[in-house]
Amino acid sequence: MGSWGLGWRRARAHAWLLLAVAVTAAALTAVAGGLAALGSERSDRAVATALRAEPPRDAAVRVEAPSDLVDQVAAGDAVATTAVRAGLRATRSEVSDAFVADGRAVFAADLPDLGTRADLESGRWASTDDETTLPESAARRLGVGAGEVVRLGERTLRVTGTWRARDPRDPVWFADPWAGSGTEVGAAGPYVVSAATLATLPAARTTVWTFTVPPGTARDRLGALTENLLDTESEAADSQLRTEGGLGDRLEDVTRADAAVTAVQRAAAVLVLAVGAIALGAVLGTLRTARAREAELLRARGGSRVQRLLWHAGDAAAVGVLGWVAAAVAVGALVGPPGGGALTLCALVVLATCWAATGRGEPRAPSGAPALLGVLVVGGATLTAARLVTTGEVTATGPGGTPRPDVLAVVAPALVLGAAGLLAVALARPALGRATRLVARTSARLAPVLALRTVSRSPRAVGATVSLVALAVGTVVVAAVAAGATASLGERTRAASVGADVRVDLDVEPLVREASPAVDPDDFADLPGVAEVRPAVSTQARVADVETSLLAVGGAATDRTAVDADTEEGGVVPIDVSTDLADAVALAPGDRLDVAVPAATASFPAVVRGVTDTLDGIDGRSGIVADLDAVTAALTRPAPLAVDTLLLTSTDPVASADAVVGTADRPAAVTLAAGSSDGWDDVVRATWTWTGLGVAALAALGLTATVLASAAGRRRETAVLRALGAGASERVRSRLAELALTCTIGAVAGAVGAVVVGAAVIAPLARAIVPRGSPDLAFAPDPELGPLLAGVALLLAAVLVAASVTARVVAHQRGPGPREEDA
Repeated sequence: MGSWGLGWRRARAHAWLLLAVAVTAAALTAVAGGLAALGSERSDRAVATALRAEPPRDAAVRVEAPSDLVDQVAAGDAVATTAVRAGLRATRSEVSDAFVADGRAVFAADLPDLGTRADLESGRWASTDDETTLPESAARRLGVGAGEVVRLGERTLRVTGTWRARDPRDPVWFADPWAGSGTEVGAAGPYVVSAATLATLPAARTTVWTFTVPPGTARDRLGALTENLLDTESEAADSQLRTEGGLGDRLEDVTRADAAVTAVQRAAAVLVLAVGAIALGAVLGTLRTARAREAELLRARGGSRVQRLLWHAGDAAAVGVLGWVAAAVAVGALVGPPGGGALTLCALVVLATCWAATGRGEPRAPSGAPALLGVLVVGGATLTAARLVTTGEVTATGPGGTPRPDVLAVVAPALVLGAAGLLAVALARPALGRATRLVARTSARLAPVLALRTVSRSPRAVGATVSLVALAVGTVVVAAVAAGATASLGERTRAASVGADVRVDLDVEPLVREASPAVDPDDFADLPGVAEVRPAVSTQARVADVETSLLAVGGAATDRTAVDADTEEGGVVPIDVSTDLADAVALAPGDRLDVAVPAATASFPAVVRGVTDTLDGIDGRSGIVADLDAVTAALTRPAPLAVDTLLLTSTDPVASADAVVGTADRPAAVTLAAGSSDGWDDVVRATWTWTGLGVAALAALGLTATVLASAAGRRRETAVLRALGAGASERVRSRLAELALTCTIGAVAGAVGAVVVGAAVIAPLARAIVPRGSPDLAFAPDPELGPLLAGVALLLAAVLVAASVTARVVAHQRGPGPREEDA
């Protein structure tokens, strides 16, 4: 116990170093814990948002069966039971397709369930077979209210109340237009009646089950829900039930995006832990340097290695434990429990550093372990980056076929930035050696010669500092670029896929028929904020043997001018094509081709006007954009295409989108070009911002400690400089030049490493959160200046503090003789 007593008594002499240990441990714990808690919370919100995002029919599955087929209805009920057990929410209703009494639609629903999705506007819910309730918008169209009597066929019903859907865009409504507008294809309604009343009406009835994901579904349920939904759809198909809806694809997209975001969070955590471990090791190294003479005396007095370990550990634990506790309490109060990862890492770093300190003074044989470790880091970084660039995938297939984060993508940023620092040291050494000889021949000043010689001949010490600076600078740059560019990529993707401020995709047949009246764009021209409405037809097309998408837009399809004045003559339609389609069919501007439109069993002649990487309004990489009137006129058989898409130019897209829901008389999917994303952009931005600032703070502590330890531990070199006639100013300039040179090498390595990380890792990580079928937009660097400037400011402040401390230490440093505390 004598070693413990000595450690505690001596701790007072270096209380500020112990405080530095505590602050560094606390910072590491706070950053790592806050990053984990923040990422988990925001990812949960992003999952919930994405699962219920527009369009509603892609966030639900609907199963239908004729009500008069008892066996199929029973099969549908069995499917619903299976779905509920699997964790899905099932809503059952019965619908009449008939139009009676002046064309009014009739609908029967489970009234208790309807009460959870809608609020009464007036009156009360119907409770008997002779009562009905109406959507408030339908009642307004029909001119009826609570208490009035209406006639449906041979039945007379009393309207007991009107109701309004709480959220017509909720997937549970499956984009049924009556939930918002109270009408469907011109028929007002629906009347909500009892099942018994519906059965008396002379019309076919359909039983409908709608399956959705319950609100607040946890991330860890995604894989199970995907598998269970596949089982549910398979059971419905085996029972010959009609199934529609894109929830399966939505779940797959969300699971893939969540795996990519999880990879982002883990990659950020690895960077934080790597820089934090180096910083904490540097601070402990400063303490070890300051207590080196006491350690030698303890060893000379016969202290065992275990006693020396306890002695060093007593130093570190004196305030370090208090720092960890304070950090855990602070993080817990601010963002939630910090977890044990950072605390465990702190303990391991302390133990490793203290153990290394116990061997000081003992002869050690040269070891190739550092060189071997460097080769492994550089090799691993090269292979990892090359694989990610080649595949462009950052997720792997886990158990059950669900996507999961790829381990290589998680460790790649830290490996690449660490390798950049090591390579910078290896490449700089020969160049610095030549520079040393050149300066020695051409200058009589000692400072630059000594600085160059120290950096070139101290690979371990310089390597540690350069690696720390490279990791810090690289992480700050990567964090700023990843945060800004990811948000920009999401915005550009939405804008390109929408094609206007607001896009309305209507559920209509591909051809205009008597039973399918054409959409009237004038109905939407007077909506709030709408300045222009462009009708469009979105359909499949075929060029040669290649399937593609055709968007025929009314008015000016593009802003480009025709390559030829005669391209519009003879019924030839100028078109813009995507790069992928042009590559697949070997198209170039000016080429003429025939475009088949399967929906109309017709084709039209076309000439390529332009080739571009992305086409506004086209989801996916392959597509064609043309003028609607030109396409209709050039079709080889008279079959007018039905407008199924409206492109709205709006000064207030949100208000326009809300108004569309209350206007459309058929199922419609409304998408905003600049609307809120699924939430993944926000998760990535917060993760990288937190990481960049946290790493900058940790690196600032580690850099200051490293430079201080280096300056304080070179008393023998100071004596040599004095003997050579160097004054205090010359010695200070030598140390400052060494610091500037080392930090410059590290900053350059970090910047180069950041470029590699951005191209090899961050780009595929960002693209992985974009839904499948989205336009293929390049990952363009678009850094957020706030986090970038804050991180750089922290690192510059650390360099200035380290320079100031170095100058003071070197200026007052004595020779290698015995010090007072060595007595």
